[in-house]
Amino acid sequence: MLKLEEKGLQCISIGLFDGWKNFFVLIYQMWKSKKVFSSNMKSNVFSLLFFWKYGVVLVNGMGRHRGRKSFRFFLLILFRINWKKRIIFQNYYDFRYYRKFSSSSIYWVPGSGGSIREVGCSSLDIIVVSRNDKLPIISKAIIDYAGTVSDKVRFQVIGCDDFSVSSIFDSSTQVIGLGFIPQDDIFKSSSYFFQPYGYGEGVPHTLVDAIVSKMNIIISKRDYIGFGLAKLDFKYSVLNGKWVSLEYDIAHANLLEENVILSKYIEIINIH
Repeated sequence: MLKLEEKGLQCISIGLFDGWKNFFVLIYQMWKSKKVFSSNMKSNVFSLLFFWKYGVVLVNGMGRHRGRKSFRFFLLILFRINWKKRIIFQNYYDFRYYRKFSSSSIYWVPGSGGSIREVGCSSLDIIVVSRNDKLPIISKAIIDYAGTVSDKVRFQVIGCDDFSVSSIFDSSTQVIGLGFIPQDDIFKSSSYFFQPYGYGEGVPHTLVDAIVSKMNIIISKRDYIGFGLAKLDFKYSVLNGKWVSLEYDIAHANLLEENVILSKYIEIINIH
C-alpha cells in the first residue's frame, strides 16, 4: 500500500470480517473505488462477485479446496465473468491450470517475497513452520520423511504447541512443538528447513524466507515444481524417493527477495 501511495494512488484497507458496520462500509467502498485488490480466498470470492469492477485478485493458495473439482469449477466461472480483473497466482500449478481455461488476464508471481533471518548451525534438528489446524494435514509428510533419516534427527515444529504435536506423533518419530516464536527468531535453532506437502499452499512465506536466508531446504519434488522453483531454474539433488534438497546460489535466492517480488505486484496492479 505504501508503494502504491508513493505512485499517487489512494489506498483504503478494509477487512471482510471486521463487523457488520465495516461490512457495509466495504460494500460502499467496493462500489465507489476504481480498482479493488483482494488476497485471501473468502475476500477473493467476495471481490469476484463485483464482476464489473476493475481490480486485482491474488490467489495465494487453494488450501483445503485444491482437490475439490466443484470449487475449482466455481472459481473458473467467476474468473470468466471478471474479464476486467487481473488474476495473480502464487502457485505455478494453479496458474498453469487456470491460464488454460480462463479468459481473464492471468499472471504468476512466486510468493510474497522473503526476508533474511538469522540461521542456526545444527544439522540434527530440522525446522518445520506450521499451525495447529494444519498439523493433521501435514503430519503424513513429516512421518514420511522421518522414515528416511536417522532416528537422531529431530523435527522442531514452530507455531504448534507440544500438546497438539504429541497427540498426532508417537514416540517413534522425533517431533517436538515449540509453539509461538518471534518471527525474527524462527530459524535460529537449525540450518535445515523442511517444507511438508499436503495443505495446498500458494508459496509458503516461511519457505521463501528460508531460501533468501540461505538455509538447507528439503521439499517434495512435486512442490518443487508446484511452487515454480523449476521455472526459476533452481536445481536439486534427490534425497530419498519423493524428497529433494534444493541447490541454489545467491542469485537464485535474490529472485525471491521481498523488494523484487513486491515490484512484480506493483507492476501488475498499476498497469493501465
